[in-house]
Amino acid sequence: MTTTYVWTINSLSVVHSPNANTPDMASFTINGDDGTFKGQVTYSVNLLPPDPAAPPVALEALTEEQAIAMVQAALGEDRVTAMQAEVQAQITAQETPAPEPVPLPWATSPDA
Repeated sequence: MTTTYVWTINSLSVVHSPNANTPDMASFTINGDDGTFKGQVTYSVNLLPPDPAAPPVALEALTEEQAIAMVQAALGEDRVTAMQAEVQAQITAQETPAPEPVPLPWATSPDA
């Protein structure tokens, strides 16, 4: 099955210098769902400084999609892939459950 990943921003931290209300750090969650099983990881990352050539985005005007793009840019493609692989590993572990111990059929009960 194909796993769908949904990124969510949990919180942002800002600095007030040199630009007021510039997002500096983000806490985020990646949820994965293959239609049967689910996995989830939560991390925080320091965001990249804003591009001085680009107009600053006011915190009040920032969308979640923009914040997710900022997080993924700060992480880089390899870390994004690794984090999604971590979620996939949780899902895969649920698909193949671990063996559970059972009582031995020849063991006697202490009450016997």
